[in-house]
Amino acid sequence: MFKVGQKVVCIDTNWSKYICETYPIKGEIYTVRECYKHFTENRYLIYLEEIVNPPVFSVTVRNGSIGNHEPCFRAERFRAVDLEFGKMVCESLEVMTEPELV
Repeated sequence: MFKVGQKVVCIDTNWSKYICETYPIKGEIYTVRECYKHFTENRYLIYLEEIVNPPVFSVTVRNGSIGNHEPCFRAERFRAVDLEFGKMVCESLEVMTEPELV
């Protein structure tokens, strides 16, 4: 799964069941602040550096405690950013756009 500090891009913005002030935007890149496995379900959840929402009254998915907790996001709504692929594309574009010497 994701690691703290890893760059991820939002790929799914179906936030119908979420109660947050700020939501991730599809196509935007974020940094993982925290990642953990849901205490009863087989899924991972993340917090993002760029989005810090105020706590809401809920059952935390980390350990099932009831109280005020910052909402988190399902990890499957994000994918890792492949920085090496981006570098290769940029290098290819540079080669393709260099003027031909005659």
